[in-house]
Amino acid sequence: MTEQKFVQFPKILTIVYLLAAIGPMLQISGGHWDVTWHALNRPETFFTPPHSVVYLGVLLSIAMGALGAILRIKHKHKIEYVRFFHYALIGSGLQLFAGGFDLWWHNNFGFDGLLSPPHLILVIGMVINSFAPFAGLVKIARIVNLTSALKVASIISLGALWMSSIGMVMMFTLPFSRGQYFDFNPDPLIGAAAATIAMPLLGSLMIIIAHRTLSIKFPVTTLTSLYIFVNGMTTVIAHYGIAPAMPYYILTIIPAIVVDLALRSKLANKIKTSLAGMIFAPFFYMLYFPLVPHAFRGALGIPVEMQVTTINLFLATYQTVFIFTIVPAVVMGLLGSIMARIIIDKVNEVIV
Repeated sequence: MTEQKFVQFPKILTIVYLLAAIGPMLQISGGHWDVTWHALNRPETFFTPPHSVVYLGVLLSIAMGALGAILRIKHKHKIEYVRFFHYALIGSGLQLFAGGFDLWWHNNFGFDGLLSPPHLILVIGMVINSFAPFAGLVKIARIVNLTSALKVASIISLGALWMSSIGMVMMFTLPFSRGQYFDFNPDPLIGAAAATIAMPLLGSLMIIIAHRTLSIKFPVTTLTSLYIFVNGMTTVIAHYGIAPAMPYYILTIIPAIVVDLALRSKLANKIKTSLAGMIFAPFFYMLYFPLVPHAFRGALGIPVEMQVTTINLFLATYQTVFIFTIVPAVVMGLLGSIMARIIIDKVNEVIV
């Protein structure tokens, strides 16, 4: 490779990283849409529009993972530019297996719920596919100045990582997993406790990672806006009974703006990141609307069999949930901020 090619190599990878970030975003968007599809009691088969979006994203991740592997072999002495791409092949392989497994599951066990063995494998693949481009971009940012396109790829991939991680939590906390033959619904108290721990923790973790890695102004606001947009389009607006709440859901951006302003203060970095996580975490019940109220309904004596609209469920439970979860949420917010600092330092040291 000539010196000129050496300089241009990261630019060649721009399109690869963009598409590698878009792949998991399509997957998680389709996954969110699939949850709404279940909630609307529409026909549940393998061949549904949400599944098509998911597997389009899978194919994109496979293609980008394969291209990354080829570049890794071809440019061994600049392997840091494509160091994490083989993870996309692993994640996509899991998802392809999950696709065949899901088809077999439907053929043998009929309709399934949110949590099922093939769905779990699929979401694990989503998490891996989201991690791959983001971790690679974090590594590259230490070597070259990221272009605007690569910054966009970083935002998209981190957003997908956040959403897929929350999707994993929701699989184990929402009471939507009773299929035709198997009931994987969690115990109501365990589901509510798990949501109280994991959801604030992940929110804090992701916003501090954004603060530490996204070289843009107002990174927390930008990342949270992406979350609100995708979640709003696929689970709020997509459901005719919930769509009227969208203007109020957008107000969830306010805590993110406050956090960004706090992070621009002159306080010591550890202090302000800890405060940021503690401020942001208690608002998880708003951010993860419209699904999160269902994780708490059983514990609050509102069984899933009881017919109640999602908006009314949220309004009836928000005050109680906020009071009982604010202390553990603040603690999880602090823990998430600490974990974020550790993870970023470790990612920069990974050698594979």
